Amino acid sequence: MGLTLKISQADFLRSYEELALELRICEIGGIFLARYSDKAMPEAVIKRLRHDLPEQFHFSIPMDEVKSEFTKFFWFSFEHMGRRPNILHILGIEELPEEKIKQLLHYLQLGRDILSRKPYSLVFWVSPEFHKRLALTAPDFYHWIFGIYDFDTPDILPEVLTVPNESYEIKSVLLNKMSAYLKRVVWQYRNREKVKHNDENFLIEPMGRADLNNYYVQSYCIDKEENESLLDKAVEQFLDKSSNSFLTLLGDFGTGKSSFSLHYFVELAEKYLQDETARIPIFISLKDYQQELNLEDFIIREVFERLEIEVSLPAFQDLALAGKFVFFMDGFDELASLSDNELTCRNLKELTKLSFENTIFMTTKTGSPAQANKIILTCRTHAFPSEEQIEHMLRGVFKTDYATVYRDYINGTDFEITRLYLKEFNEDQVREYVRMVTDDSTAQAVLELIDDIYDLKGLSKRPLLLEMIIETLQKLKDEEKVNVADLYRTYTDQWIQRDDWRSHMTPVGKRAFMWQVATKMFKEGGSASIHYSKLDRPDVNYIEDRATALDDDYYKYEITTCAFLNRDKEGNYKFIHKSFQEYFIAECFFDRLRNKTNDLGYADLNSEIRVFLSHIVSFNKTELSGLNMSGFRLDDTDLANANLKGADMSRADLCDADLNGANLNSANLRYADLRRAKLDGADLSGVDLSDTNLSDVVWIGLNLQNSNLSTANLMRAALSGADLKNTNLRGASLKGADLNDANLRGTDLSNAYLTCAKLNRAKLDTANLNGADLNGAELIKAGLSGADLRGADLRGADLSYAHLTSARLIKADLTGADLTGADLSGADLSGLDLRGVNLEGIILAHANLNGANLRGCKLNKTNLNSARLNATDLSRADLREADLAFSDLRETNLRGANLRHVVGWAANQLLLARTDRKTKLPRELNHLKENVKKSRLQSSGFEELDTSNQSVDVVPVNTLL
Repeated sequence: MGLTLKISQADFLRSYEELALELRICEIGGIFLARYSDKAMPEAVIKRLRHDLPEQFHFSIPMDEVKSEFTKFFWFSFEHMGRRPNILHILGIEELPEEKIKQLLHYLQLGRDILSRKPYSLVFWVSPEFHKRLALTAPDFYHWIFGIYDFDTPDILPEVLTVPNESYEIKSVLLNKMSAYLKRVVWQYRNREKVKHNDENFLIEPMGRADLNNYYVQSYCIDKEENESLLDKAVEQFLDKSSNSFLTLLGDFGTGKSSFSLHYFVELAEKYLQDETARIPIFISLKDYQQELNLEDFIIREVFERLEIEVSLPAFQDLALAGKFVFFMDGFDELASLSDNELTCRNLKELTKLSFENTIFMTTKTGSPAQANKIILTCRTHAFPSEEQIEHMLRGVFKTDYATVYRDYINGTDFEITRLYLKEFNEDQVREYVRMVTDDSTAQAVLELIDDIYDLKGLSKRPLLLEMIIETLQKLKDEEKVNVADLYRTYTDQWIQRDDWRSHMTPVGKRAFMWQVATKMFKEGGSASIHYSKLDRPDVNYIEDRATALDDDYYKYEITTCAFLNRDKEGNYKFIHKSFQEYFIAECFFDRLRNKTNDLGYADLNSEIRVFLSHIVSFNKTELSGLNMSGFRLDDTDLANANLKGADMSRADLCDADLNGANLNSANLRYADLRRAKLDGADLSGVDLSDTNLSDVVWIGLNLQNSNLSTANLMRAALSGADLKNTNLRGASLKGADLNDANLRGTDLSNAYLTCAKLNRAKLDTANLNGADLNGAELIKAGLSGADLRGADLRGADLSYAHLTSARLIKADLTGADLTGADLSGADLSGLDLRGVNLEGIILAHANLNGANLRGCKLNKTNLNSARLNATDLSRADLREADLAFSDLRETNLRGANLRHVVGWAANQLLLARTDRKTKLPRELNHLKENVKKSRLQSSGFEELDTSNQSVDVVPVNTLL
């Protein structure tokens, strides 16, 4: 470690060999110091190291003011392609401004242990003078240095650094191989039928799905601001734009994401073959990768093995750092389970490294022109179900770790994401495609079919489904309605029935084989292909009687005519489109569900399989009795007149479902979501609907007798005329519900929420409304005879002309309630505070008002015949012409009560009332004490009444007797 200024070539050679050895064995965390005087020396040594150590990545990092803040520069794990050792060569430290140098030295002194733990090795290239300064000003860092190597040679560089043109030749081989590969791909694309006729494998497997060369229709897209444009034009603008390198093309299945990617890939391939300065396109189908993605393995497999190129990764790295590639990454949703958000983020982050944008920033001098590779990622829309999640997945990953430096210093880029949504075909595109692939007469027939059959117009907007419609024209023409599962069933049936006379397997067996292929792939983590050796031999019941023996390759004979399944020469099966696998899984799931042999979990099914399953359930809706469909997504599904008797549909999503006329007798719908579901004429007798969401449901003529709807959400439900006799609605939310004319006799509505509900003319006799919230409810002419309304909130309720005979209203709140014309005979209102309630003219005969507070109430013309008014406060009440005959007025307070116009009233009614000495009457009645022996009040206790201090306007006393 001497500090000599010049060394011999022998010493130079020894230093080089020692450094190369240390870098080879010290994979991570190494800190080395290399001294030099000749400015050409570092790059010469680095070039030789790259040649001698091809298993490593060597990056030259020219320091400048932008990159000099080592705190941010090295604090984060600076990630590079692959997991091989990364060597960072730090250059140009001495050329920084003095203030920046001081900051750098300060960081090195404090951050030495951090640097030693990073997943890369650092080689600091410094002059002998700076070496001395480093040792003095950052001694702690200096003592962590693994080795110091002298390259301070005479002006002429040693011959040992001479690198043969081998690296150039390797790069040329790589480019030549790529050109040859692209030529072959383009030829296959332009000559699809010849490839199929020769039984060749397509270099890019999705090319075998359709003849895009002859039948491709231009697609349209919209960006996140809802601006529409031709998709080709939008992608062209993205490729020309330097501020971002990542584009996502989102769309539902069958909308043409892969088709566009292949179409545009071929265009770029032809452009490169004509002009080698253009970018090199690489198409990668991600469905072949189900495990966590590792970029190094990924590149080796997709580039080197596919192109059969034996070349080092650094050679590929040189092209990548020059921004030479456009990567088409097709089917991100098929890469790995998107239910694992952490794994999805890691895979997406790994793919972003293909841009090499962070590496280009570090290895390029600030201000130098540079371009990054472009990445075009296709994915189903459901993979990112919300804008927030899209931002997190596609933008947030760029803001972590290595991107910090780039984001902070390169203004205007910020790793901007271009996001495009692929539009479905419009009517003009549908017509264009149909006329392109058929003759005139057939085209007209297809277009008329699409117009005539319900839902077919919507399906035809997806290119994949449109192709299937054309293929199954004859099968569909007699249909009145077709959904997506119907179309797949018709299309697959056509294959199963075709050439059946020469098949070894029965039609049922052929479909079962498809189920086996699809579910095997599914159980193995969604694998895109499966070898026939992994499949079980078919059940003997699926083999035709004439087939005596089958060899191990018996599948080949059966599948050669299958239009939706490919089999390569090695015996691996692949579905040409993931949707076919999803459809067969849904079919298999339902079959096993029906036979109670299901070994698949509904929670594991993706959204597309669930959509297929919901359509299959709809198709078989007469055979659903007793099935376990707990948790199923059946929203907006046609289940009209379905037989769901005894079915378990707890926690199912039935939002907007059509259940008109369905037999749901004794079904379990607990916690189900039935918002806005159509249930007209459905039989829900004995059904368990507890905790179910039934808000905004429209039910006409519904039978819910003996059902359990406890704590269900029935807000704004239209239940007019529904039969809810003896139904359990305990704790249910019926806020704003329409229950006019409903039969609720004997129904348990205790603690139910009926705020503002419409219960006009409803039959609530003997119903349990204990503690129910009927605030503001409409109960005009409602039948509430014998109803339990104890503790009910009836504030502001309209009970006019309601029948409340024998109803229990103890502790109910009737503040502001309208009881005009109501019949409360025999009702229990004991202890209620009825002040301010209008009781004028109502029937309270035989009612229990003991202890009630009726102070100041309007009771004129009210029928209180035989009412119990013991200890009731009727002070200042308006009792004009009220019927108090045979009422119990013991201890009643009648002070200040208005007893005007009591002609014949006292004699015929009041005198018949039960009173005692504690009854408080107006003082105008004092004469009764004097005439007690002459009147009918004899023995009534009237003589002991307290009539002091009263002032009530009554008729002349002589009319009382």
